[in-house]
Amino acid sequence: MRPLFAYLHTLVTPTALFAAPEDLADPALSTRISRTATELAALVANGASDAIRADTWHSHRHEFATTAAPAADKSTLDTIDLDTDLMQLAAGGRTPQSAPGPRHAGRGRTGADGVAAPLPR
Repeated sequence: MRPLFAYLHTLVTPTALFAAPEDLADPALSTRISRTATELAALVANGASDAIRADTWHSHRHEFATTAAPAADKSTLDTIDLDTDLMQLAAGGRTPQSAPGPRHAGRGRTGADGVAAPLPR
């Protein structure tokens, strides 16, 4: 597993939480969850991942035409391209501008006359 994590440039956290079904009723589980969450929050808050990426971005291979931006260029991380094929697929195969009216309680779409119509296939 270690070579895979190294290839993916993964920052592995030194904390874990395991719970068997019989542990779910144990009050100590809440304490373990809090400890694990605190450790993870401290790791995220210290910015180690951003610092490592900023210092070493230029030395990594980018052979798969990745759209990932180095940590120094945060401008591209703040925008989401809604016109990609994936976003159109997530919108049911339609662009957000051409999507019909609101969904009605998860039972399909509502037409102009207020009658629920079946979802397109």
